[in-house]
Amino acid sequence: TWVGESENTRFAGSTDTCMRLDEAIQFCESWIDSYHSGLVDVPMTMYPNSAETDVLLIGGGDYVAVDNLRSHGVNVDQVDIDGEFLERAKSDSFLRQYHDDAYNYEHLDTHRQDIYTYLQQTDKKYDVILLDLPGAKSDDLLNLYSVEFYTMLSEQLSNNGVLVTWGYSEYSYAEHNKAYMN
Repeated sequence: TWVGESENTRFAGSTDTCMRLDEAIQFCESWIDSYHSGLVDVPMTMYPNSAETDVLLIGGGDYVAVDNLRSHGVNVDQVDIDGEFLERAKSDSFLRQYHDDAYNYEHLDTHRQDIYTYLQQTDKKYDVILLDLPGAKSDDLLNLYSVEFYTMLSEQLSNNGVLVTWGYSEYSYAEHNKAYMN
């Protein structure tokens, strides 16, 4: 919880409860809904709300994006490498208030593996690919921001498919924005 006069200028003068992985903030209560609405609900307006729509969710171990996808009734393949976090998210009281036990969604198939391995093993085409990933804060994640990765993803898109992710703001995270956009 960031409280009032925090050294973090993004929260100065306010209080917000956030979830971090290592040093990277994944979401805060003040913007969790808008983040997931932009990531999930906006692209889902392009497709029928049925299990005939196939979605690949990369990351999203907190199950919040799955909860939003469940409201659209679509078929979801989720790939997340962090099995320990996936299990913790199921019972964590902070996360449960946002995912509403979405891990039980009948049209969800969760794969606990590296996305590169998954993409090399599947020939399935997706209408929507959602990247709900941590920011590139360490070398361990740089492969998820590479030309090779996006090339692999494009090969899994259906003819009218769309890939969605959040980009870094050039105003708040100039270095990350430049690296990501390049």
